[in-house]
Amino acid sequence: MSLRPDLATCWYRLCGVVHRHGMGRILLATAGYDHTIRLWEAATAASSRTLQFADSHANCLEFSPDGRHLAVGGNPNVVLFDVSSANLNPFYVFDAHRGNAVSVKFERDGNWICSGSDDGFLRTWDPRAPGAQRKFENKAPISAVCLRADQRRILTADYDGRVRQWDVAQGFMDEFAPIARGSPALLSMALAPGDKHLTAGNKKGNVFLWNLEGEKTLERSLSTTLQIHDRYILKVQLSPNGKKFAIALDSGAVEIWSVDVDLSSGSPSQLHTLHGHMMWVWDCVFTPDSKFLFTGSSDMKVLLWELESDDGPAVLRRYIGHEKAVSSLALTEFPQ
Repeated sequence: MSLRPDLATCWYRLCGVVHRHGMGRILLATAGYDHTIRLWEAATAASSRTLQFADSHANCLEFSPDGRHLAVGGNPNVVLFDVSSANLNPFYVFDAHRGNAVSVKFERDGNWICSGSDDGFLRTWDPRAPGAQRKFENKAPISAVCLRADQRRILTADYDGRVRQWDVAQGFMDEFAPIARGSPALLSMALAPGDKHLTAGNKKGNVFLWNLEGEKTLERSLSTTLQIHDRYILKVQLSPNGKKFAIALDSGAVEIWSVDVDLSSGSPSQLHTLHGHMMWVWDCVFTPDSKFLFTGSSDMKVLLWELESDDGPAVLRRYIGHEKAVSSLALTEFPQ
């Protein structure tokens, strides 16, 4: 059955091309509290495979740069699946953490992985070699990690409301001052491509934006503080083009803000509020062209939103299959 014209257009735009020869497939991975990880054809919402994750619910998902491997952070292990094969079992288990592995990132070429845990440790490791390569003690539960563009420095956000920077090669750590004395726990953090902006959200509804251009320290470059909500900011996500960011809330709403402004002289502006979920929205992810957004919620649904429709944001796809809350999402272009 062919797609309706509007959905066909969505598919082509989702890939960022029209009839490109040899185009890869866009795969969406979703994880839930039902101990499953589902792989979907993003264009058709067809579930292509279900992976079992019996140890715990999945805290985070991350595809490798080549799209062939999927890292899943659980409690306490990080496991790797080869989604390019027919094997439904993980091929590697990283078991050095002693708490929830809440955030995982691949180095740009896939040579090593960093993971942060609520056990208070940031670890870097190579699945081709046993054990952790390096470990860094944060002394507070970590909620998110981001790799900077030089692939040498790692940022961590934590429950003490601090952002720290770690130099992997030198073992050097910059401890940035708390955003405010006694700052509430940071629950999410995102870094724009090229390190232009950094954003983080906390459990009291604050979103913070830093302008990192010019190698400013975070303490000196905090440009904007937004009071979005009075409760949890569950996820912040910057778009790949660096022009907007999404904020997922415990109310079930997702706000889209513009950051296409010089933060030294202007402030972000709210573009849209997405109302499609009935419960907490745990995760969201932009497509590579920044024109679409996937959202996952405790209502067991994953939605695909078109953000730049003439009539305003609209839900284009629903991904239904999880039997409990959807906790994490990841997106990749999978090679043919």
